[in-house]
Amino acid sequence: MIYLDHNATMPPASAVAQAMLSILTDAWGNASPQHAVGQQAKGALAAARATIARALGCEPAELIFTSGATEANHLAVCGLHAAAPGGRHRGVFSAIEHAAHLKLARALAARAVAVDYIAVRPDGTLDLDSAAALIGPDVGVESLMAANNETGVLMPVAEVRDLVHSAGARLHVDATQFIGRLPFHFVQSGVDAVSLSPHKLRVPKGIGTLLVRHGVTLVPQVQGSQERHRRGGTENLPAIAGFAAVLERISDVASEAARVAALLDALEQGLRCALPAVHVFSAQASRLPGTSYLRFGEVPAEVVLQRIELLGVAAMDVPRDEALAAVRLSLAKPLRRRTLSTCSPICRRCFVHCWRKQRIPLERALNLSSISGVRNHESHDPQGQQGRAERLRAKEGPGGAHCRDGAARDVGRSRHARERLATRIARDGRRYAAAHHGRSAAHCGRGGVR
Repeated sequence: MIYLDHNATMPPASAVAQAMLSILTDAWGNASPQHAVGQQAKGALAAARATIARALGCEPAELIFTSGATEANHLAVCGLHAAAPGGRHRGVFSAIEHAAHLKLARALAARAVAVDYIAVRPDGTLDLDSAAALIGPDVGVESLMAANNETGVLMPVAEVRDLVHSAGARLHVDATQFIGRLPFHFVQSGVDAVSLSPHKLRVPKGIGTLLVRHGVTLVPQVQGSQERHRRGGTENLPAIAGFAAVLERISDVASEAARVAALLDALEQGLRCALPAVHVFSAQASRLPGTSYLRFGEVPAEVVLQRIELLGVAAMDVPRDEALAAVRLSLAKPLRRRTLSTCSPICRRCFVHCWRKQRIPLERALNLSSISGVRNHESHDPQGQQGRAERLRAKEGPGGAHCRDGAARDVGRSRHARERLATRIARDGRRYAAAHHGRSAAHCGRGGVR
């Protein structure tokens, strides 16, 4: 199976399993008691904390371990809001936070906390004008994700940080998808709190981490003496040791990010060549190196995902039908180019199956009317070949007629390329019907479903 859902979770690394096994067999105690077994666990916890702090660019005392990123987000937002001075009663979120985080915002609003949402542009990027208008002297905390978990779009953390600090408020950043995929240093980021999820970095689920800058007041949400009285509950030492082990082995994040970005580019190009209806959302925005949010024409996303899984792949402000057709693909370190080379044929087979199953007319499924070009058949001119032909007609001088004839031929070839591709997909659909439904190819019209 080709796994393309690394933004959801990742398989545990062997080094993580070994580190956890070592704790489970040799330092299995509770780190709180004063007896020998407890002190052994306490020493292992301190060593792991120091390793994690060094990798993330913070002090060990700035680390708080939780049960997951959701709890870390709740602790950050609720703890910072509760610690805000009088008069700072308002909280600000972006409109495209993780679903769990938006539920937290709604829960705060239900408790009479004033909550506002920063608008997002159609390409998935944050609207800084909206942010500047909303962040004022009555704001206690602003919460923003570093990178969107669906589109992969990177958020302008530094710009928002300056706005928040100028207003005297606190900034929390949800870096769940960011850390481990792009370079990160907590002190250099200048933000007040950062939450992350180690299971996105090949650590088993059940651990989260919150970084809180020294000097920032945080009101505990779970009472207890652990984590310097900021989060009660016995620490998950095996998972913490596994987190330290994986961070210890992350050497060059920048070069790995470049490698994964090249893989993603190859995957998107292959999909566009196989299916002209593939549309990548936020393609021109700065994105995580391994995240692609796309749609296969107008075929519903759940149908695509179900069929892709059967074939061996697990996998903002846009119209509702486009949003319902969107699928997220996310890559990470274990993948290789040779493995990804099989994805385009699989997705094409998936599209043919879904097109026939949903009985969507081929022209609509492919969205042929809106296609301005097919990669490898048309020019990369952003205005398209037709625009080029019109510009050439406006030119005067010798050789103009020859140029116009050439441009017209190019436009014709592009149109023929689209027609040939649609014909091939229709042929694949008829073959699929004959093979899997016992129907003759003659039962289907050339351009659609019977």
